[in-house]
Amino acid sequence: MLRIEKFPHAFYDPSRRMGYLAHYYPWDAVKDGSLDKDLWRRESYSPEILNFKEGRDEDIKRFVVPFIELIHYALSCVQTNTAFLIPVPSSLASNDQNFSSRPRDKGIKGHRNRDNRNSVFCNLLNLHDDKLKVADILVRTRNKPEKETWDAARHAQSLSIREDGVVLPSSVSSPLVLVDDVTTNGGTLEGAKILLDRHYQASIIICTTLGISRSPDQFVGLTSSNMKI
Repeated sequence: MLRIEKFPHAFYDPSRRMGYLAHYYPWDAVKDGSLDKDLWRRESYSPEILNFKEGRDEDIKRFVVPFIELIHYALSCVQTNTAFLIPVPSSLASNDQNFSSRPRDKGIKGHRNRDNRNSVFCNLLNLHDDKLKVADILVRTRNKPEKETWDAARHAQSLSIREDGVVLPSSVSSPLVLVDDVTTNGGTLEGAKILLDRHYQASIIICTTLGISRSPDQFVGLTSSNMKI
C-alpha cells in the first residue's frame, strides 16, 4: 500500500497506472464561499499546488522528494526502478507569443503562470534521482482555451512528439511516466497517453500528478496532526 509521509491522500491505482499526491480544491471554491479559506489553506495542499503552477523554483522544489516516492511506488508495481519522465505541456503552445518560461509575478494581473513548470520539475526530479531520466518529447501544437473542456481525443490532436532535442527510439521498453500538476477529468493525461501509445507501443505508460481536483462537497482535510511540507 502506498504511504507517503505528510501526504495522507496520496494514491496509486496499479490497474489504471494512475497516481497523485494530494486532493486539489480550486481557489474559485474559496472565492464563491463554498469552501472555508482557513480550511483550504491549513487542511489541503491546494495553496502549495497553486504556487507550483505559478512556477517559482522554491515552490516547485518542495514537491520533489514526495513525488519521487510516488513514482517509485508506481515503478515497483511493474517491477522496475528506472523510467523516462515526460512533462505534460501546458495549455498554451510553446510557439505562442504569450508562452511564459518564467515564474508568475505575484500581484500583477494578466501575468501567466510558468508554462514550462512541469519540465522544470522533471529536471529537478532527475537531479535527485538519476534513475529517472527526462524525455521532454511532448509539445502542444494548438492552444486549449482556458474555459473549454476537451476530451482525450481532442487533446491528442493538439499534441505532437518533439522533433528536436531528446529523441526516444520507438523501441524503448522502459516505462514512460507522464508528469502533470493537476488532473480534473483526465482528458489531458489520456490524450497524451493516446499519442505515446501510438509511438511507443513497447512501453508501459504511467500517469502521475501532484493533485486531483475535488469539489468542495468532497472536502477531506489533512488533519491538524499532519504537517505540510
